[in-house]
Amino acid sequence: MRAWPWIMGGAIQVGLVVWTAFGPWTPGLGVPTWHHNAALAVSLAFAAAFWRRMTTDRRFLGLGVMVTTILAVASAFLLLYLKQDLKDSGLKDWAKFWHVAWSWFALWFFLGHTWVNRRPFVRAVRRVGAGLRGLATYWLPHLLVLAAIPLTWAAWGAREFTDPRYIPMTLWTWMLFLAPSYLVWLWAALRIRRQRRPTWATRPAAGAFVDAWLVPMTFWANVTGFPILYFGTKDTALKYVAKYWHTWPSIAMAILVFAHTVQFWPGVRRYAAAAQPPESA
Repeated sequence: MRAWPWIMGGAIQVGLVVWTAFGPWTPGLGVPTWHHNAALAVSLAFAAAFWRRMTTDRRFLGLGVMVTTILAVASAFLLLYLKQDLKDSGLKDWAKFWHVAWSWFALWFFLGHTWVNRRPFVRAVRRVGAGLRGLATYWLPHLLVLAAIPLTWAAWGAREFTDPRYIPMTLWTWMLFLAPSYLVWLWAALRIRRQRRPTWATRPAAGAFVDAWLVPMTFWANVTGFPILYFGTKDTALKYVAKYWHTWPSIAMAILVFAHTVQFWPGVRRYAAAAQPPESA
């Protein structure tokens, strides 16, 4: 795979990010909804122009989904935890615009990446969701998420999900997902050092777990962004309900994306190496 499209694309992206951070673009960029719709149109035009590669090229999709997802996730948590600083500098809407734009591109790369890997994904779900154990640990949590929608998107949610609680809730969510992940990893590492690798810590089992959960968490992280963007939830009592529903699957997705990238890092390195220009003689 030739390197020049990636180099050119990266240079254009960096240039646009810096250029739009100043007048006459900012402040103003990202305020009206049509700006985000324009970014959606550009992302769709890109997907259409590279339709064949977006549906068949594993290397192109692997690098594309990694880069765009990292950009989308990083900008999301920049908005989450540096919101006041961005407001003070007049860059909040600019950051929101680029978060949404990168999210559009990440969505199309995610769909293409999932499509070309649909068979491994189906195998992963069958493995993780099989039997009573799978029912309790995989399918039941999905049902609980669905059951929580009408409960939280109601008067109770408006009372419980408020501005003073929102940031602490997100921090506790990080701990809820991260702490068990690291504890399980540490336990497995200790068992492996004693040459007693647990069955669930083998590459196929761990990979299946990550893959089976990554797709639904990415789905929720994307779908829950639409009410914030298009339904004007910031002007309602459900503002922080909508924000938390977008935040918690994004946190889970970020952790799973990291794990997925680590698991497939040798392949990522091969993809990246293939995109490098050849050394001159």
